[in-house]
Amino acid sequence: MNRIAMKTISYLPDHPFKFGFVEQEDITKERTYDDFQMTATVMDFSGENVVWVGLDIGGISTAIYDVFAEEIGKVIDVKPTNLYISGTHTHSGPNFSKNRTWGEESQADMDEICFTTAKKAAEMVKECMGRLEPFTAEIKVTGIEGCYSNRNSLDGPCDKNVTLIRFKNAETGKPIGMWFNMACHSTMIYPRNLKMSTDIVGNVNKRLAAHYGIPVLSTAGCQGDTSTRLTRQRLGYPDTEEHDLADLDRIVSGIVDQVLAQPEDFEPINIDRFQVTCYEVGFHYTLDPEVTERKIANLEAEIAAETNADQARIKTSALRGVKSRRGQSDFKGVLKCRAINMGEVKIGVFPGELVASLGLQVVRHESHDHRLVACYTNDRGCGYLVEVAEYGKNFESLSSIIPVGTPEVITTMMVKELDQFDLLK
Repeated sequence: MNRIAMKTISYLPDHPFKFGFVEQEDITKERTYDDFQMTATVMDFSGENVVWVGLDIGGISTAIYDVFAEEIGKVIDVKPTNLYISGTHTHSGPNFSKNRTWGEESQADMDEICFTTAKKAAEMVKECMGRLEPFTAEIKVTGIEGCYSNRNSLDGPCDKNVTLIRFKNAETGKPIGMWFNMACHSTMIYPRNLKMSTDIVGNVNKRLAAHYGIPVLSTAGCQGDTSTRLTRQRLGYPDTEEHDLADLDRIVSGIVDQVLAQPEDFEPINIDRFQVTCYEVGFHYTLDPEVTERKIANLEAEIAAETNADQARIKTSALRGVKSRRGQSDFKGVLKCRAINMGEVKIGVFPGELVASLGLQVVRHESHDHRLVACYTNDRGCGYLVEVAEYGKNFESLSSIIPVGTPEVITTMMVKELDQFDLLK
């Protein structure tokens, strides 16, 4: 018998002023601090345990994953291949790492928050184990218009489907929980804003959870080059926090309203197994320092000639990334991917930020064969996964250390692995 349980908690301290706001006199919780959430799913497929934890966080570093794996491993027997930790990739929320913290906290404080959060995740998993129930599943796929697109080209590829998978008790029909997948960067709240926010994905999640009255676990789709429709329209906008928050509310409402426009159009789908294939692609190359200097010079010239303030900002951010690699000539790493077969739902799990042109080779919505992409999952910090044709042309490629062509290799392998599952029916 296959069983499931889900639970959501608020995973950060209730005090809204801990993170660098103590000197502000006009701070309120509503203005500066969203309700950050973490959701656990525990599944039992005839004795095979699967655990998936999703939380509102910038990304899943190696340190975060290892701490979560250690704590969760204390309460449940789960294979490393069956444990998934996902981030919603909010740019304005927490990231337990040295490259970005909230306020002026020390790394020791961040480590303590990470450890505490991991223990809370383990407690959720333990509770879920005690109330597993047999389930059926149903799926809803909604195409979203007018809210987000490819940020490098309005006509570029973009996965505009929001996918909901709802689990119900097989005997009573009572809803148990839901998985939610969307391919849009959480970037409405800009760094100048004081608000620590779950941003787009987290706020959509919370509204869906409130509407359906069940826990909702988010996964991010192929959103490496996808942002809201307002990203290109910032030039000339008032530079105020209130404007950011109004934009966020409008975008979130636009997405949720479209998802709920036809509230009962779920279709039954069979989720009756768990099979996983893991593969790794290693890379190691030496970059000529003169190449880095040429990139820096070219970017500086482009920035000086740029007339669009928003594009200048993006290129300046890319310039900082390229400059940070000065003197570093050796790059190496391993991209770890997983192909999951759950019956009529299959999931391609990628580290880092897969761009839409590659992710859409994986994504499919056909009768009895829905294929999703889950990025920022078990992310080992690989960054952007960009297609060959875009290298050197945009922020994503300039910020990536992944060799040209490698993202195509892992995407092709993923499609092949998912196709193999069809042959096993």
